[in-house]
Amino acid sequence: MVGVAAAAIIGIGPVVLPVGAEAATLVFVPPTGMSVPLPRSMTNAQNYYLDGTACAGDRTCDVVPISYPASFWPLSFLQRWCAADCQKWDVSVQDGMTKLAFATGAALAASDDDVVLYGHSQGAAVISNTMAALATTLTDDEKARLQVVLTGNIDNPAGGLWSRLGFLGQIPILDVTTGLPTPTDTGIKFTSIIMQYDGVGDAPKYWGNPLAVLNAVTGFMYLHGSTLSPDKYSPPLPCEVPNCHTPGYYPSVEEFLAALYDPANAKQDSYGNTYIVVPTPTLPIVMPLLELASKTHTTALVQPIVNLISPALRVLIDLGYDRDEAPGVYAPLSILPFSPRTNPLAVLEDLAHAVVQGFHDAVHGISVSTPNADRTAEVAALLPTREVTDVEALTEQPETSIEPTSSTGPSETAPPVADEPDSEAMEEAPVDDDTPDQTTASSTGKTDEPDADDELEADESEDTTNPGVGDDAAPASEQPAADDAADDETSTATDRDSDAGRDTTTSADAAAA
Repeated sequence: MVGVAAAAIIGIGPVVLPVGAEAATLVFVPPTGMSVPLPRSMTNAQNYYLDGTACAGDRTCDVVPISYPASFWPLSFLQRWCAADCQKWDVSVQDGMTKLAFATGAALAASDDDVVLYGHSQGAAVISNTMAALATTLTDDEKARLQVVLTGNIDNPAGGLWSRLGFLGQIPILDVTTGLPTPTDTGIKFTSIIMQYDGVGDAPKYWGNPLAVLNAVTGFMYLHGSTLSPDKYSPPLPCEVPNCHTPGYYPSVEEFLAALYDPANAKQDSYGNTYIVVPTPTLPIVMPLLELASKTHTTALVQPIVNLISPALRVLIDLGYDRDEAPGVYAPLSILPFSPRTNPLAVLEDLAHAVVQGFHDAVHGISVSTPNADRTAEVAALLPTREVTDVEALTEQPETSIEPTSSTGPSETAPPVADEPDSEAMEEAPVDDDTPDQTTASSTGKTDEPDADDELEADESEDTTNPGVGDDAAPASEQPAADDAADDETSTATDRDSDAGRDTTTSADAAAA
C-alpha cells in the first residue's frame, strides 16, 4: 500500500523488494558525479555518518542503491560531473526523486523494520525534495520508521547554497530551482551533517565578507568532495578518514568521529531535527598554502606563518556567519559584511586574543583538539534513535560489510529501483563529486595501506591509482569478484606505498571532480 501511495506521486508502478527481509534497509542516494553508487562509499557512509540509526556501522542492513544521472550540466570542466547522459540539475534531481519514492515505499511495505535514507550533496537534495511528497502519503507509523541522514546538503535551511540563493527562485540556463529548503515539519525527522566552511552545505550568510566567501569556495574544493572518501577515486595515499588528503584535517578516524558526535557541535530545531556542524581544524582558505608547501618541501617555513595568521583570519571569517540563528529556519544571504547585531568591541577583543594565540601557535605549533570520546553518547538525545555506538567500536570496524537486499554485495547488476538509466550510459557516465583533495603522504601522518575492498567497484582494466579523467566506476555487472579485487589491490597497494611520497595533483584540480 505504501509503495502504491508513493507511486501515485509520480505516476508509475511501485518497486517490489524481496519479501521476508528481516533487516533494516538502507537507501543510498549518491552525490553529483556518482551515477552508479560505489560500494566503498556506501560502506564509508555507514561507518561514518549513520551512528544512532538502524544501519550504524556495526549493523547489517539490506542496501538499496539509487542509480540516477547525478549530473550537473554544463559543468563538464568538473571531472565526472557532466559525462555521458549529462542532465541539468532539476532533471537529474527529479529522476532521483522518482526512484527514491519507489524504493522508500517498497522498503516500508516489505517489512516492519526501519528504513534509513542517506544522501550526500545532490543525493541529499533528492531526499530533501522527496520528503515533502512522502509526508502526504505515509502514515505516522511509517514516518516514525524512516530515519534520514543528509551530508553536504545544498538545501540545508540555514547554510545550504541553494537556500542562501533562494531569492533567485530559478537560475536560468542551468535550470536550477533554489529556495526549496529541507522541510522541517513533515513528521519525518532528519539529521543534517555538514563540514564547517563547506561552501555547499555551510555557505556564509553575509556575502559582503569577502574572506568568508573565499573561504567557503576553498571549503568546497577541499572538503565537500571527500566526505565519503577514501574510495576508488582517492589518490594513492594510505588513509582511512574523510578528507585525510586535506592539509591540516583530522589525522585519524577516532578524532574525526569524536568531533562529529560531540554534543557541543549539534543543535536541534523545534520539530526534533538535528543539525551537526563538524569543526574544521584548519581554515580552507590556507589549505592551498599548506599543499603548495608540501609539494615544494617548504612546510617548515610555511606552517608557522599559517599558524600565525589563522586565529585572526578565523575571527574575521566567522563574522560572515550567524551561528546563533535557529538551524531549521530558512535564511537567504545578505549583502552585509556581518550581522547588524555584531558588537564591534567584542570583535576587537576577539582579534586581540587571536593575535596572541597566533604568535603562540607560530612558536609552539598546534595540534588537532580531540573531544572526549566518552561524551559521544550524549549526542544520543539529539539523534533520531536513542542508541549511539561508541566511537572506538566504530573505528575498530572501518570495513563493515554492507549486504544489499538481494545479493551478497552492492555490485549487483542494477539497484532495485524502477526505470534505471540506460546501461550504456551507466558504463560511460559513472561520475563522482566524491573526489578527494590531495597532498603528499607526509601531510597525512598515516602509514597504513588501503584496504583491498577500496577497489571492488573498479573495472579490471582500470589503473585505480590514478584518480584522473576517465577513471570512472565500472558498471555493476562488470565488478570483479572479491578475491580477484583483493589480489589486484595487493599489487596496487604496493605501488601506492612506493609512490606515497610523490607529489599529487592539487586539491583545486581534484575539486573539479
